Amino acid sequence: MIKFIIKKAYLFCFIILGICDIHAQSNINFTKEELKWIEHHPVITSTNEVGWAPLYFNQSGEARGFSVDYLNLVAKKIGIKIEYKSGFTWSQILEKLKNKEIDIAQSIIYTPERAECLEFTRPYLDMPMVFFGRKGQPRIETIEDLKDLKIGATLGDLSYEIYKNDYPELDIYEYNSTIYALKDISIGKIDVFADIYPVSNFILNQNFLSGVTVVGDSFFLSEDNTDNIRLAVRNDWPILRIILEKGMDAITPKEFSALAEKWQTTAAALTVDELEYDIGLTEAELEWLNENKVIKVATDPNNTPLEFIDDNENISGLAGSYLELFEQRLNVKFEWSGSKNWTESLNQIQSKKAHMVSTANATPDREEYLIFTDPFLDVSYMIFGRQGEEIYGNLDALNGKTVSMVKGY
Repeated sequence: MIKFIIKKAYLFCFIILGICDIHAQSNINFTKEELKWIEHHPVITSTNEVGWAPLYFNQSGEARGFSVDYLNLVAKKIGIKIEYKSGFTWSQILEKLKNKEIDIAQSIIYTPERAECLEFTRPYLDMPMVFFGRKGQPRIETIEDLKDLKIGATLGDLSYEIYKNDYPELDIYEYNSTIYALKDISIGKIDVFADIYPVSNFILNQNFLSGVTVVGDSFFLSEDNTDNIRLAVRNDWPILRIILEKGMDAITPKEFSALAEKWQTTAAALTVDELEYDIGLTEAELEWLNENKVIKVATDPNNTPLEFIDDNENISGLAGSYLELFEQRLNVKFEWSGSKNWTESLNQIQSKKAHMVSTANATPDREEYLIFTDPFLDVSYMIFGRQGEEIYGNLDALNGKTVSMVKGY
């Protein structure tokens, strides 16, 4: 009797699950041919590049990101499952798509060359492709600005294809991953790199790569579709493109907004000029920022790794990366005041030549002419002596000793 009841319960569950699957598709007007195709293809494979956050990436063996969640939602609407293929470079992914070893490409930009082996859906995200370079370098506005520069490009990427096909005279440095190109900009090995803004910006923030910023607001070398992020399917399955677009149509504005909020792609989808952060500034504060676009910063120029001045006279180190985040949120520019040492930094503040200092300890004397923020870093101070000699456990142990100090510290 118990076995009979269990069997009936299992049967009931299977019926309910079947009804749910049918209901999930009931709001979509599939043709008989499309329904038959879905029935015969319950699982399809998709790309998942390792490092293209926040759109898609691999974390602990799991595909994650906005586009992963978006494709999973589309798949749920049409009644299929997605199996993600990770661990390949972008050029390898394109080759596997061409050979039909992977069925779907996510977060891909249309090009005529790719259209020879792929069917593209309409766009589901609009994100700007921009030029990244060293902070302080000239803006990239025309093709002439790229000449004599060392230009990074990811193998198989849209920018790489355009450089090779249309501008072979340019000096191109090839990379397998975005992060290596951005690191080489940071250390001055290359001058410029074009990429989707939110992707490279995410990498910069996650890896504390200082001195790298947007130096050109659009990738003008290509057609207008470079900002459009799409899905694409193998070209021998054109019916799948139609099915996917019907699933895309079934996603509600509320569902899409929830994904955008989760992965912070709402702001990322704006152009660089429109990118703003609502951090609760008052009208008076916004007005002040609008009237003070450039803020002079006094630093200790040799305080590596906390802060230092790089070869282009930009503030680098932890303080430089911190100020870059402020620049994005406040729409201002922080510039080095030219202070050669810490004593000069404090003198510039008192003489109003500089507006702020980037790293400072609060002391009663300094509080007479400085207003301090809350702490943003906790560091340890130590006493250094010659190796093998007496250990100084506290300041009292220094009585009678000769002590060297940096003036103003």
